[in-house]
Amino acid sequence: MNSPIDRRTISIAKGIGIMFVVAGHIPGIGFFPFLPYTFHIPLFYFLSGLVFNPVYLQRSGIFIRRRIRSLLLPYFVYNVVFAIVTAGCKVWPGVTFEANSWNLARMLLVEPFVSGHQYMLFAPGWFLCSLFLVSLTYLFMSRLLDHFSVRQPLRFALFCTLAVAGMKYGMREHASTSSIYLNMVGAKNLIGLFFFYLGGRFRESEYFTFLHNSRVMIIALIVQIYCVTHFDANFSSAMNRYPSIPSSLLTSLCGITFVIFVATRLTHSNQTSDGWLLAIGEQSLHVLACHLLIFHLLNIGLLSWHGESLQILSRQFYFVYDAPHLWPMYLAAGLGIPTVLAASFHRLRGTISPRT
Repeated sequence: MNSPIDRRTISIAKGIGIMFVVAGHIPGIGFFPFLPYTFHIPLFYFLSGLVFNPVYLQRSGIFIRRRIRSLLLPYFVYNVVFAIVTAGCKVWPGVTFEANSWNLARMLLVEPFVSGHQYMLFAPGWFLCSLFLVSLTYLFMSRLLDHFSVRQPLRFALFCTLAVAGMKYGMREHASTSSIYLNMVGAKNLIGLFFFYLGGRFRESEYFTFLHNSRVMIIALIVQIYCVTHFDANFSSAMNRYPSIPSSLLTSLCGITFVIFVATRLTHSNQTSDGWLLAIGEQSLHVLACHLLIFHLLNIGLLSWHGESLQILSRQFYFVYDAPHLWPMYLAAGLGIPTVLAASFHRLRGTISPRT
């Protein structure tokens, strides 16, 4: 079955989503009522499920190879780069960007699949390994469910139950190493699995049109406002921490509806003003990977210019200098610089080695 959504809509949705990811790492700002930490990570799981082609259920080998090439390969290249950058920052400017002093093998090969926060400059990259695990889990679970001819209502109940169980497990205290690993490798990804599944269901046109209906958008807006004003709605997908399971699920669904609604309207608006969102969306992986590095380069420059100590960067990983006034500069730089550099690299590579 072909997806009713064209590439432009997906790229614009990714551009909007990654804007919320970058904004979420700037302290003190938000876009009421769609606050970044109320939906942005479930959105990307959903978009990945939305573009999942069911043909891969019969061609799992091809799918796995493509996921390795598109997710794991860039992740581990960046992981090595940030290992070198992190070590270099200890020498100059004398700042430590490590959360823990694990051995190098764990930092490079193991921790990416656990917390993904081994190098704090690359902390947002945890999502790439998580998405890889979620994608493969969905592939094999779907094959198994197809084999036993399990109908969609039961599938929905299964994936939803797994998500709730994963969220409840994340709300527990985790003292032992085994409990921590089970939470970060297993339970955390069950929530992503649920939204990946939902994306696959909404791939069908009769479901997708539901997301860009104006009445549905109004309902989503009302529900979102209610949740963020009556609950502690922010949650951490990376750490599997949810203050309220119902509100976290509701705000995730409302945020997804909002982004798809806006992206669809922009796609069919016949305007060129959304070109920057399209470009950012197409390079969203590199924006995800590099925006914290851009932030800290700005921090180093501004702190040095004002004669202030750089050691605050070792204590506050998400520090932004004078965030109330300078957040637009950080947001624009965090989105724009990785996008321009990645797009320029791809054009250069295409010039040197054109495809035949």
